[in-house]
Amino acid sequence: MRKNTIRLLSTLLIVLSLLFGLSSGIMAAPKQAYGWNAYNNGSGVEEGFVNIDVPGGTLTLINADSFHFMAGGDFVDDQLYMVSYSPGALYQVDHTDGSYVKIGDTGVGNITGFTYDVTTKTAYVTSDTNLYTIDLNTGAATLVGPTNVLMIGIACNAQGDLYGISITDSNLHLIDKTTGSSTAVGNLGINILYAQDICFDRDENILYGTLWDNTAFKGGFYSVDLDTGAASLINEFAAEVDALAIPYHPVTIYNFYNWDNSVFYTIDIPIYGGLDSFPEGPEREGYTFTGWDLVGEDEGVVNYKAVYEIKSYSVKFFDWDGTVLKTETVSYGSGATPPEVPVREGYVFSGWDVEFSSVKGDINITAQYEKENLSSATVLPQTGGLNLGFLIGAFAVPAGFGLIGISKKYR
Repeated sequence: MRKNTIRLLSTLLIVLSLLFGLSSGIMAAPKQAYGWNAYNNGSGVEEGFVNIDVPGGTLTLINADSFHFMAGGDFVDDQLYMVSYSPGALYQVDHTDGSYVKIGDTGVGNITGFTYDVTTKTAYVTSDTNLYTIDLNTGAATLVGPTNVLMIGIACNAQGDLYGISITDSNLHLIDKTTGSSTAVGNLGINILYAQDICFDRDENILYGTLWDNTAFKGGFYSVDLDTGAASLINEFAAEVDALAIPYHPVTIYNFYNWDNSVFYTIDIPIYGGLDSFPEGPEREGYTFTGWDLVGEDEGVVNYKAVYEIKSYSVKFFDWDGTVLKTETVSYGSGATPPEVPVREGYVFSGWDVEFSSVKGDINITAQYEKENLSSATVLPQTGGLNLGFLIGAFAVPAGFGLIGISKKYR
């Protein structure tokens, strides 16, 4: 009954972890990790070089090999390295097929862990209760100092922090890279023993482990809390897996795009560096640059796009005498709306002195007029060749006199 309950709870936790990323607090981007199956423990996966799905933790055999026992592994940029437990040698491994080439002996036996610090470009190994650096060209190990406890696995994050898990006390430890001394972070919550390892997903800053729970006598894929040391089971695969290595992107590519999606600026920054500052925004006529908007983020690539605010301008309409007829705020490239045509006595409105259909700055516009062309005389029609209007206007006719004579004369 107890075994069935544990199995049910484990299955439920796995499902929740896969759906919601509860084990680590965030959902990690899917990728492939690698390791060495030291003991199949009835898992159905043969001993040798294996693939581990991250963050799911599914175990798949790549290359069966029961001859070697790789005790530690990590990527150095895009190259996978592993170290054997005894007599202790460094190997370069092809992660696509599991084939390997020996680089050299370390000169140290019983190696239990291997990791790489991307910030200092230094590789480390642990043996018994000591920390060493290791030459990637020769395999030679150089003592740093005692760790005080037996570290069964070590891992370095993208910021250069070195961690280890100990089978002495089942704790997660923070290790001083200059002296080798360790400080316990907290208990893993499971009793660990035998071969196992930890490794960072440096892109996500999540610590994973292929841990062996000696109480349950089973191995599984875990995430480890960096603040408390607590390990959370993601997938139980039963096998005893060591030399956990997770690929990472040595550099992060930052792309900055213009408003029209053309590339404005690109920079490659080492994974441990981070982006210190943003570039000045590109100029755009009629617009004010307001900042960079994050539009996409994938493994090793971050994309930003320039954000702008359209400029506005003041447009003022004036009458002939300086009176303000209308004030309007207009966006760049837009047209202004004129006021009603003003009336000026004795003048006819003829238009505005400035074009305002596409405003590109502050402008003052003044009404234009033309003087009215009016005549003071009344012109009458001519009769028989004589302009009567002229005669009437030219002569004063005394009262009582008519135009009879004139009428007879020109009858």
